[in-house]
Amino acid sequence: MFARLNAQRALLGLGFGLAAVLALLWASGGLVWLQQELFAAQKAAQGSLAGAIRGLKAGRPGAWGGLLTVCFAYGFLHAAGPGHGKMVIGGYGMAERIRLWPLVGLALVSSLAQALVAVVLVLGGVWLLGWGRDRLEWASGAVLAPVGTWAIIGLGVWILARGVLRLWRAFAAAPDPHDHHGHHDHH
Repeated sequence: MFARLNAQRALLGLGFGLAAVLALLWASGGLVWLQQELFAAQKAAQGSLAGAIRGLKAGRPGAWGGLLTVCFAYGFLHAAGPGHGKMVIGGYGMAERIRLWPLVGLALVSSLAQALVAVVLVLGGVWLLGWGRDRLEWASGAVLAPVGTWAIIGLGVWILARGVLRLWRAFAAAPDPHDHHGHHDHH
């Protein structure tokens, strides 16, 4: 029992240490190069997206396929960026003791779902609302990004709270290693 608790404490400490190092690296600008590369790729995809939307509005042949391809690529690039649910998925996997491959599958499905949602939102904005690129970019930055951020934060806080509660219960239920068979020495 004690060996298991010590192993759990060590893994928890390692996880928090790794998270702290990554947070410091991110906060100090150590990952700026990666973020800049991903933003540049996103910007190029946005240009392609604008062209695909113009083609769709003009009724060009193959515009549908082009728009879906660009939306999928943009969603993939966006999902590959720092943040999002990757840390939440990893934290969930550690908290629930899920094996690696199911977690990889969950991360893949969540990335594909994000790409699909991007496609649906763009198509909805273009067809249902008649919006162009500028309006879609505004909605993405002013409405969707903050909602998504708060949703991920909320999910992360919920998973963290569950994990802390489980740890607290495990430590409260664990026998005191200094209490040998319930006998206390009173000298």
